Amino acid sequence: MKPRRTSYEWFIPKGILKTNWMDKHLNLIPSVVVIFIELDWNDPDWNEKKKECATRVQSVRATLAGRGTKVAIVLIQKDPVSDPGIQDVNASERASALCSACELSARSLFVLPTNAENISGFVIRLENAFYELAQNYYHQEIRGVKGHRDYLNKTTHLYLYVRHQFKAGFLN
Repeated sequence: MKPRRTSYEWFIPKGILKTNWMDKHLNLIPSVVVIFIELDWNDPDWNEKKKECATRVQSVRATLAGRGTKVAIVLIQKDPVSDPGIQDVNASERASALCSACELSARSLFVLPTNAENISGFVIRLENAFYELAQNYYHQEIRGVKGHRDYLNKTTHLYLYVRHQFKAGFLN
């Protein structure tokens, strides 16, 4: 990613919009990256898999350095819950440990049990959560574009003013 411009004082654009800008934001830059990992709460290699998960998240973040792309993790779990009371305590402790290792909020960690009778309900919840993460990404991008307007002079930077208006509308 190119460094952001801090001043438009001497900048003269060649046009209103770069030719690949829309394609870049439609097809190349993701709003959300979801990492699917097979990991049960009672996995004997929990610590090792937690480190592996954190490494994957850091790798994705390094690839997207400077971008506002949201990262989420979905744990695919096969083992049925044997004792729900003990399982809940263990799961919440391990979930918070995984979130801190991956530097994610708890809202970005999801569980998908493969043995559930109502798996379509879990999938619909995932779909809604990913949609919300994507909406947050686009709202953040719009705020960034609107922040550039503070540096513009409407009389000398007319192309840039139109460019920023178009970008805000497109991202909306």
